[in-house]
Amino acid sequence: MKKRKTLKEIYSQHKKAIQIVILVILAIVLFIGDYLVSWNFMFKPLNNSQFELCEQAARDVYAQKGNVIVEVPEDFSVSMTTTTITVESSNILYRGRVIAKLQNGELVITRDTETVSSIILSMIIGAIFVLVEFLIACVIYDKKIKKKSEK
Repeated sequence: MKKRKTLKEIYSQHKKAIQIVILVILAIVLFIGDYLVSWNFMFKPLNNSQFELCEQAARDVYAQKGNVIVEVPEDFSVSMTTTTITVESSNILYRGRVIAKLQNGELVITRDTETVSSIILSMIIGAIFVLVEFLIACVIYDKKIKKKSEK
């Protein structure tokens, strides 16, 4: 009959594997937390009223075709090319823009929420935060090992 191993024996055999699993779980939790912080606080989407202001600014710019100076709401910036008028928030913490194009003699306005670029940026920021946190942990761990070796 086999003798059952105690929890201490199992832990001592698999100590490195358990530590790696804990570090991976911690990295995943940190990444998700940092991603959500970045998504919710750094790259806020424009709300409907802001989109409506952008659309109105695009219509006003189109209506003033010949004029060089155009009055636009304070919080928005306008860029024009020969084929499009783009209105977006001048605050870098907001994402989203309105693109106006002339199609079949009518001004067609499209809302672009810039979701894909925001997801990618939030993922990059989440990964950077995880790397920085692990670098700090490695420095602290290295200092502890040096203190133990000096004793």
